[in-house]
Amino acid sequence: MNTSFRTISEIIRFAIGIIAAVLLAVFIVQSFFGRVSVDNNSMSEVVNKGDTVLIDRLCYSFTSVDRFDIICFENDNGISSIKRVIALPGESIRISSGKIYIDDSLLEMPEGIGDYTFAGLAENGIRLSDDEYFVLGDNSTGSDDSRFSSVGNVKRSSIDGRVWFRIAPFSAIGFVSGD
Repeated sequence: MNTSFRTISEIIRFAIGIIAAVLLAVFIVQSFFGRVSVDNNSMSEVVNKGDTVLIDRLCYSFTSVDRFDIICFENDNGISSIKRVIALPGESIRISSGKIYIDDSLLEMPEGIGDYTFAGLAENGIRLSDDEYFVLGDNSTGSDDSRFSSVGNVKRSSIDGRVWFRIAPFSAIGFVSGD
């Protein structure tokens, strides 16, 4: 009887340990990370419609937002969007003949991103304030981004965090890189 009581006690302690670990993991994910389902192809090939990604909400408390980071932000209607940071606070951006110029210097885009034939608001150049970012979708013809007045420049306070990991679909699980 003593051996069976010890076995049951060990099983209960093990189950409690598992439950505590799961609860801790859920708390950490809910507190420091967010989950977003991608509902368009504005960032395809990096993330695609139907993907689910995790957002690191804590990273920008310790580091700055960098050029080419893939961020999640909320627009004025409270809808989350995922885009790539192109221009940083205080910079000027202009799109001309499909090319992007930051402070009048040609910006070398990461491989696989095409030209932006529609310049929109950036046609004549935009100077960003000290808390604004200019964001673009990698799918230049299928993205509502800072080129359009419906999105415009993104305020720092609107940025939820950096997209860092794809959790769905299962076949594409992995880290999301901005480079």
